[in-house]
Amino acid sequence: MLYTQGKTEVSPAEVGYDESRIQVLNDHFQRLIDDGEIQCATYCLSRKGKVFAHGAVGKKSFRKDDNTPVQPDSIRWLASITKLFTAVSIMKLVEDGVTRLDVPVAEILPQFNTPPYNGITLFQLLTHSSGLHTDDGCFDNKYQSSYWALMERAYRLYDPEKD
Repeated sequence: MLYTQGKTEVSPAEVGYDESRIQVLNDHFQRLIDDGEIQCATYCLSRKGKVFAHGAVGKKSFRKDDNTPVQPDSIRWLASITKLFTAVSIMKLVEDGVTRLDVPVAEILPQFNTPPYNGITLFQLLTHSSGLHTDDGCFDNKYQSSYWALMERAYRLYDPEKD
């Protein structure tokens, strides 16, 4: 198994975690790699605010001749998979009554508490109907407006005397 250990703050035992489960996790990821389901995996586990496991399994590159191990802090291209985890996490919070989909994002992230962003709701973010643009330069898009230029333009329109 190609495994790399990352930085941790405490041992699993110090936060009441069964250390043998980390090997189960590593073995699971190795089986997925062996079956060709994934190329590599990284993880960071914490409990009580302390990181107790930080590891990486597999190769950094898909190339057969490159056996460079993936590092726990390697930056990987994940495409849109994070949207799935974000949506499920938010819906779990909604289900538990912690938040609602009609809540303005500004109530959660103070950076959104300025016009025109202060009206954007969680629902709009989840359904990609907020009007926000992707970061300039992330994708080749001839119609892309610079997000920072849009923010600057909106900031110039803001008049604190009117609020």
